[in-house]
Amino acid sequence: MTGATGFLGRHVLNEALNAGFEVHATARSAGKSAEMSEPRVVWHHLDLRDGAATSGLIRELVPSHLVNAAWDTRHGTYWTSDENNIWVATALDMIEAFADCGGRRFVQIGSCAEYEWGSGVLREDVAPENPATPYGRAKLAVHRALHEAAANRGFSAATARIFFAFGPFENEARIIPSLCRALSSGAPCSIANPGKVRDPLFVTDAARAVMAIAQSEAVSGAVNVGSGEPVALGDVGLYLEPCRKRPVS
Repeated sequence: MTGATGFLGRHVLNEALNAGFEVHATARSAGKSAEMSEPRVVWHHLDLRDGAATSGLIRELVPSHLVNAAWDTRHGTYWTSDENNIWVATALDMIEAFADCGGRRFVQIGSCAEYEWGSGVLREDVAPENPATPYGRAKLAVHRALHEAAANRGFSAATARIFFAFGPFENEARIIPSLCRALSSGAPCSIANPGKVRDPLFVTDAARAVMAIAQSEAVSGAVNVGSGEPVALGDVGLYLEPCRKRPVS
């Protein structure tokens, strides 16, 4: 598993362990893996952007399953970052090495940003795949390359397209943590676009879905991972309002 120290990845890692897999995971440094405090995982320390090192590790381990959750998701920059192109190249190296060593099941963590927003309900194989951002285009490029390779090389694959996960270890600058922090401190808060509709899903539920996809080798293509319940951002604030700290009289 790659991206195992990230927001979603650490929860998927836990689900993989609960499912009984022997889990090998990557981290950029020993310090990052030590933060996880998970002795059941075999950690490998490398920079995944080093294609030779990444391919070499996969060929050494010969994994039956690979979940690629690694990407640059720094808040505020990842939508347009040049790093997106680097992570496409990294994913392609992984796919090639995985196919070469006879892997069975590859799951790529994708994004709802691979669709054309504003086209209605975003259903797999129905909504247009017309991303508006470099991040969405990069994720879509990996999705297409993965499924072409799976068809040609004889392994099964799926792209888990995540819809707005939230929960423990989320970047505190994102909207739900920001609202929770402001409300719990009694500070004033506002939502810039309260009418925008999103599909928030608790991150442990998203992680369980990813692991179910990893274990369901008959499922292929894009698989949306969301609650299926559209919510206006303004309503998210109303749901959280009971958490507001009240002044003591």
